[in-house]
Amino acid sequence: MEERIPDDLIVDLLRRLPKKSLFRFKCVSMGLQAFITRYYNQKLILSSPSSFQSIDLDASMIKKAVKLDFPIQSPNEFKAIASCNGLLCIQIKEVGLVLWNPSTGRYRRVPPSNPSLGFGFGFNHSINDFIIVNLIDDEERSDRLGDLVEVYSARTDSWQQKGTLPWQVINIDTVKSQLGFFVNGALYWKINYINNLDLIPNEDFIFNSDAAESAILCFDIVGEKFNVILTPREVDNEPNFDLGVFGERLCMLHHQNEGHIHMWALEDGEAKGMQNWIKLMRIPRLEDVPTNKYLAPVCFMSNGDILLNLRKKTDGIDYERVKFKQFNKTGCREKTFLLYSPDEQMYKEYKVRGLRYFDKEITYTENIVAPLGDAI
Repeated sequence: MEERIPDDLIVDLLRRLPKKSLFRFKCVSMGLQAFITRYYNQKLILSSPSSFQSIDLDASMIKKAVKLDFPIQSPNEFKAIASCNGLLCIQIKEVGLVLWNPSTGRYRRVPPSNPSLGFGFGFNHSINDFIIVNLIDDEERSDRLGDLVEVYSARTDSWQQKGTLPWQVINIDTVKSQLGFFVNGALYWKINYINNLDLIPNEDFIFNSDAAESAILCFDIVGEKFNVILTPREVDNEPNFDLGVFGERLCMLHHQNEGHIHMWALEDGEAKGMQNWIKLMRIPRLEDVPTNKYLAPVCFMSNGDILLNLRKKTDGIDYERVKFKQFNKTGCREKTFLLYSPDEQMYKEYKVRGLRYFDKEITYTENIVAPLGDAI
């Protein structure tokens, strides 16, 4: 009888090897390549205007923030960051967009694009291609024509125009830490949208916020089609929500005035027009958090706990990061995160050593296999 090494033992052995050693195995077989890609660690990438650091969320011992060496020396500001299948897409002031694999150190500068209302970074599984969607800011076009859209292909290293946005979209609410949210083959942005066409009296109508409501713009990457998703009825026309990806689903984080958060999840099929929201949980307010700040979920941990940070409220729609605080019995002090257990309904401290200042964060799964060959 043939003996077989258990998968969990293989995983444990592979994860103990240096990245360079694993990288040599990428051509052994497609199965081993997929195996390595699937089981590598999930990390949290933190960025400031001039630096990057990472935290291994799967580390079993004490968590530590590690400084990353960005390959492009530039004094300019890192404006936004997105993650997909082992690559980061970084928007740099006065430089443009850069694709970077922190696990291998490889990178690529993206050709210049038109002025943007918002970006999105994702992966087209049907043609094995990374794409960037640019929602073009064209002030010369009529409101009724809608804004132009262009898509970058990493395979061809070029941009192509791909139609227009629905004209009812007034603006894109681009959160400072993201370039849009990619999950299940689609990209999502928070928008202001005219849903009630009766509010438009004539062709000379000028868009204003009184005629719009908050909604979500969805771009199906394979079908290259836009769709507008309305928020749950309970949250109708409420601007106080953020978007995020939790458990491989698009989630809406609705911030209540009392300080607690309702987390809603969009069921599968939303990119094809289905709009079914499910309330996942209620995250209670932590005592001693000032009323002008709120705890924002970052990601699910492997044990089901939720990692959170502290943010400062601004205008009720957009949010500005503030320095992280440590939790203790008397309130908060500087430099760490919090964990919330839905099962125990309790908060606890999440210590991170060596944490430096940062203002943006995103989850990232390591991928030592260069998805674009030698180009990145």
